[in-house]
Amino acid sequence: MTQDRWDEVMDLLVAAVPAGPATVVVDGTDERTGQVADRLAAALRAAGRPCTRPPGDAPAADAAVVVADGPFAREHPPVGGWDVIVWLRTSRRQHEADGTRGDTADVVVDLHDPDWPVIRHLAPGSCRITAGT
Repeated sequence: MTQDRWDEVMDLLVAAVPAGPATVVVDGTDERTGQVADRLAAALRAAGRPCTRPPGDAPAADAAVVVADGPFAREHPPVGGWDVIVWLRTSRRQHEADGTRGDTADVVVDLHDPDWPVIRHLAPGSCRITAGT
């Protein structure tokens, strides 16, 4: 059941990425940002969207999505800013201690239970869901 739940969350995140070239950052307070960014990149590729994961990936194609992760990436946006900011809520104590709660994120994913991710917030107009999706 866990994989099915992750697949549902990834489908919604893929739908939140604008068509064409786009930049996405997955941020949070622990190492799971990289894991979730990797999952999102794989889901985008499976949906037929060319995607790169800096650093180390080949240069992005013209219609590619760039998926970065972590606080450094979020604090150093590309020219024009991030198209989608995904915040991972992982520990209430950590978020309260350092004041980071993802208030400015387009999507907030609750990972308090990593086997059952929950989308807690989705900015209005940020998701292209069609009937049957």
